[in-house]
Amino acid sequence: MAAFALHARGEVAAALGEVDRALERFTAAGAVLASLPRPPEPVHLQHVLEVPWRAGAALALVRTGRVREGADLAREHLAVAEASGPPYAVAIALRTLATADSGAHRTDLLRRARATLAAGEGAERLAAQLDTDLAGLLILTPATADPQEALALLRGAEAYAGSQELRPLRERVRRLLDRLGEGPRRVRSEAFAALTASERRVASLAAGGLTNRQIAAELVVTVKAVEWHLSHVYRKLGITSRTRLAGTLGAPA
Repeated sequence: MAAFALHARGEVAAALGEVDRALERFTAAGAVLASLPRPPEPVHLQHVLEVPWRAGAALALVRTGRVREGADLAREHLAVAEASGPPYAVAIALRTLATADSGAHRTDLLRRARATLAAGEGAERLAAQLDTDLAGLLILTPATADPQEALALLRGAEAYAGSQELRPLRERVRRLLDRLGEGPRRVRSEAFAALTASERRVASLAAGGLTNRQIAAELVVTVKAVEWHLSHVYRKLGITSRTRLAGTLGAPA
């Protein structure tokens, strides 16, 4: 379908920073959809959600300074998504409106998006993006926000971005952590890269809650050897005890 192609080209233009061209292509995709014979309502709404031209155009309008138009278009997209869309589509529409709108209720929109998404499946990446968005807004309104909530949101997003090697999201999270005065945590891949194979095995077992004696029995080595490996692990990772080991490695505490 031509609308799909135009929308895809609009996304490419947006990614390249060609905002005017992106807006032109998103709008053209919408025009193509509007010109098609209207199928039954559920099918029509599904087509609109599969080619979310309003969302792309709304963000492009905001980037060109036409904020009010962008917010209006984002509201239209949300209305379409809420009519029959799955939770994932509604969450994206709420996120788009929170980005396009400049009102004080943006945090409420993101909280609604997060709550809506919880009813769906396979949306971990969007959840991490929403948490990062919400943390950013909370940091920008320190008079009414709880910095501990922002920190908790960022730590969760940081862990997910690290485990999936999502570098852009991870860097964004780290910039926000810096604004809170908090340092980044090493993701598992970064932490493990600093360790030898033997140190990784010992560190993984220790992070999983095993005692030194249990680790020694598991690996068929002496307790002294386990202690020696752990001392090297702590030094390389910049920590002082096993209580921080799980968090540093990105393993469950």
